[in-house]
Amino acid sequence: MNRPPAGGRAPWDTGDLVRLIAVVPVGAVVCAVAWTGASGHAELRDQTGWVAVGVVGFLVIAAFLVIIFIPHLPMRDRAAMIAAMKKPEDAEQVLAGEAHL
Repeated sequence: MNRPPAGGRAPWDTGDLVRLIAVVPVGAVVCAVAWTGASGHAELRDQTGWVAVGVVGFLVIAAFLVIIFIPHLPMRDRAAMIAAMKKPEDAEQVLAGEAHL
């Protein structure tokens, strides 16, 4: 079980949990509405608007999770993520402490 060190602070605040419970269902509802809307149309041109709505719902969830989780990652992991986005083979060196960004 992950517990904060004695006298330390937990990596997640209660506010993070509240925001997670508030935002993720909103994005999920938007995706469900888009799915239902698109399923009511047989022609692709009629479904494209609903697909756009679904993409927005997904992006709401994804952006929120990135905004919430990235600040809580240790600096070493953040550096490895950036290195992996730039050049995947550099990520292993960053994690091993052999390279810095």
